[in-house]
Amino acid sequence: SELTAEMLPAADKRDQHSSVLKGGEKQKIIDYLEECGGNISEVARLMGISRKTLYKKLNKYNLRKG
Repeated sequence: SELTAEMLPAADKRDQHSSVLKGGEKQKIIDYLEECGGNISEVARLMGISRKTLYKKLNKYNLRKG
């Protein structure tokens, strides 16, 4: 049987998105940015990472505005 996010304890659920990122991290960030209207705090929360880490990833993938 496969482990799903619903089976994880509440504390681990915030990390469910980070495991998805390994393959298509840049596209996931783009998708979350669109879904969240560009709200960096919300994107970071959904990904289970800090805003600082998200900003590093935005720079890495040249996704920063201006």
